[in-house]
Amino acid sequence: MSGNTINIALAADDNYAAYMGVAILSVLKNAAKEDKLAFYILENQIGDKRKSEIESLKTFRAFDLFWISVQPSDFKGCAVTQKGLTPTAYARLLIGEKVPCDKIIYLDCDILVRGSLSALFNTDLGEKWVGGVIDINIAPKYYKKNLGERVKHYINSGVLLINCGLWRKYSVTQWLLDYARENSARLKYNDQDAINYVCAGRKYLIAWDWNVMDTLYYPDLRRKAGLPAQGGDIERACLLPKIRHYKAFRKNYFGPNKEEYRLIMRESPWQYLIPQDDKGIRLYMLCLWDYFKVHNFFFLKKKFWQRVRKFGFLPLISNR
Repeated sequence: MSGNTINIALAADDNYAAYMGVAILSVLKNAAKEDKLAFYILENQIGDKRKSEIESLKTFRAFDLFWISVQPSDFKGCAVTQKGLTPTAYARLLIGEKVPCDKIIYLDCDILVRGSLSALFNTDLGEKWVGGVIDINIAPKYYKKNLGERVKHYINSGVLLINCGLWRKYSVTQWLLDYARENSARLKYNDQDAINYVCAGRKYLIAWDWNVMDTLYYPDLRRKAGLPAQGGDIERACLLPKIRHYKAFRKNYFGPNKEEYRLIMRESPWQYLIPQDDKGIRLYMLCLWDYFKVHNFFFLKKKFWQRVRKFGFLPLISNR
């Protein structure tokens, strides 16, 4: 690899490989002309069909591609307690050992890149082990109680800038795996909790626009996290995000900017996976039932109806 190559790591099994491919396509379509790109894919039994589809993305733009096999045994003893995750979520903990780079960007599969990653990749981490964006979905009450006072900030692990050289120097991968094996069964966010605990004091806070999760668009959720509900850096990040982080490939997803994601998906080899959303009364009943299971008697709360007036009924019950 030449010195000015942007190194990017992703991880998936066969179930998520297509969405990982869409993420890669978004990188390719929005890269600067001078960007050289190298993708390192930590794959857990991705089939030949999916691999061939991802290789075909080279027709959009040239890039280097390296397949790195990971096995379930690599995560033996690491529990998965978060709904929707598989053991492959732990693959990001192996990057320091598996990827032969000094620095790399890690991306989850459920992201959409909207510009060049050069500025993020060239961020000087100094002696920090990892860079990430604060996750407003994780309450300080949770991580102070479960991870301890050593964790001053909690970052989201969906977009990371990893100092691989220091991970190898300080055996960070082994430390992460040991912590996950010993504690993940009692922790809610598994691999992400491990990163925040082990790298406490060694985390670099990246600007909001590099990982704009859909929850950032809701002022009341920002207020609940102790952040300004209006204006400031978060508002600017929501208007002009460099990376969106959302699951717009899901059926009945009605959060913000769904169509931007699906436009990229239509250009990909996986356009046949674009979901057909339910319509009419069936959709409302499904969404209401899912929402009620999490927010009992929501219809009696004044705040719910205030949010309905602001965001609309269907987007609210289908994604919150």
